[in-house]
Amino acid sequence: MVNMQWKLASPAPEEFLRIHGDYPPQLLHLIWNRGLRDARAIAEFFADPDFTRLPDPFLFTDMDTAVARLSRARERGEHVVVFGDYDADGACGATILTELLEALGVDVSSYLPDRFTEGYGLTAISVKEILRRKTALVITVDCGVSDGEEIAALTARGVDTIVLDHHIVPEQLPKAVAVVDAHRNDDRYPFDWLCGAGVAFVFADAVRRRPLGQGLSEHILFRFADLAAVATIADLVPLEGPNRILVALGLRVLRDAPRLGLRKLMKIARVDAGRADTDTVAFELAPRINAASRMDHANTAFALLAANDEEEAETLAKTLDRHNRARQKKMQEMLVQAEQEVADLERVPEVILVAQEGWSRALVFGVAARLTDRYHRPVFAFALQDGVARGSARSVPGFDLVAAMRAAGGNELFQEFGGHAMAAGATLRAPWLPLLRERLQAYGRTHVTETMMQPVLEIDLELQPHEVSSELLVWFERLAPFGKGNPRPRLFIRDLTTLEARRFGRGEGRYALRFSPLHGGRVISATATKRVVGDGVGVRAGDRIDIVGELRPDWKHRGVELSLLGMRAAT
Repeated sequence: MVNMQWKLASPAPEEFLRIHGDYPPQLLHLIWNRGLRDARAIAEFFADPDFTRLPDPFLFTDMDTAVARLSRARERGEHVVVFGDYDADGACGATILTELLEALGVDVSSYLPDRFTEGYGLTAISVKEILRRKTALVITVDCGVSDGEEIAALTARGVDTIVLDHHIVPEQLPKAVAVVDAHRNDDRYPFDWLCGAGVAFVFADAVRRRPLGQGLSEHILFRFADLAAVATIADLVPLEGPNRILVALGLRVLRDAPRLGLRKLMKIARVDAGRADTDTVAFELAPRINAASRMDHANTAFALLAANDEEEAETLAKTLDRHNRARQKKMQEMLVQAEQEVADLERVPEVILVAQEGWSRALVFGVAARLTDRYHRPVFAFALQDGVARGSARSVPGFDLVAAMRAAGGNELFQEFGGHAMAAGATLRAPWLPLLRERLQAYGRTHVTETMMQPVLEIDLELQPHEVSSELLVWFERLAPFGKGNPRPRLFIRDLTTLEARRFGRGEGRYALRFSPLHGGRVISATATKRVVGDGVGVRAGDRIDIVGELRPDWKHRGVELSLLGMRAAT
């Protein structure tokens, strides 16, 4: 583990604290550094979530056209196929659209491709199956914007396509009936970062506002809110603007009246539904939903999300849980092998490349992400099968993976490659891997800097020990829902003395700690992983340390504790 540099955010100006004195100063420091600088922005951020606060769905280019084409499909009794991606976002989006069309009385079927035999998006295989179903209209969700060739093939056979996507658009848009994507240059929707299911949700809202949706009440939006929230959190899009509203309302539904499949999934994960939050989705629900396509087929996840039968839902939830445990086991095996591969090197290079026979190509992204987190440098991880290397890459800020792959040979070396600066994928013939490793490492020596390899622990606020309280947590929780773009506050407390540290949990992999301020006062409770504890500083009674952590309820929900992100000898 690379030592982290601790970086404390600047405090809010005194004038800002004075003007907004109705809020505690600790909260004001946080909202200042999250860009909320005036009364209107603050009021909007803290306003109760409500669907009426979402932007007009018809600000999306082609939204009117999409709704009109669906209306025509219903009038003509045409068969419509909802085509979704195989991940949690795609499965949730496909469920929203399928249930919407069923509520409208449209003849509809769903199609989620096989990750291993078909791959991402529309393909020749899916085009053939769509035609076999005598389809007149396809609605894609969480994919489609880059599938111009396949959409053209469908059009040539008399099948129209509506694209509901959130990915970056290519220079040439597909010639679909409608392309609804906020990344279009001519789009007026005021927020670019909905996930695929979020776009499907907005489409449902648009349908509800037109004659096609006559008879659909606002209740249908609540019916889809938990799906939109799960997808938004799972897809790691920023929890800002409309996403903040969707997730807040969706979590409310998840806590109070979740759909049957999600209720069964929370039960199997031993989650208290009444306390469901973004962590519940990110660490319990999303991994199980995603495990379907990574270990078998996304249809299992879709069937669970759409389930209406108690017994069927319970069986499907158990299946996803079993897939997730198998995924965890396989991932751990792959990580051990990858770590050994790095350990066998004379030195850790600026760009790491690992590859093994027997790895799952659906899980190499996790290997790349874990190694990037550990070594804080770009990592490429490849699964080798039948002479082909299929891989995933993760980067650190400042290093562009796509530029690196172009420099390493681009289309002359890779069968396929793409993505963006921080996350990418690639396929090439396995015999070319040594050459790829050589070229990437040469590129890394000139493009990966010491600064890039120095991880930074961003800290929001310094607290005095006596400020740690349940009352402060209540104020901080007003910032929720937490996630990408709106993380839990990271709090710095200096000069504490360790009173006690004991290990607990599976394999004793966690620590429960108690600290005392240097000059006495309220004892602070905390938990930490073995990784945070690192070299053991702070776990011996009498150690003087500084800590960084997130304030959370303790496990009994009777008080508060800090979930530690960093520990170091007191400075």
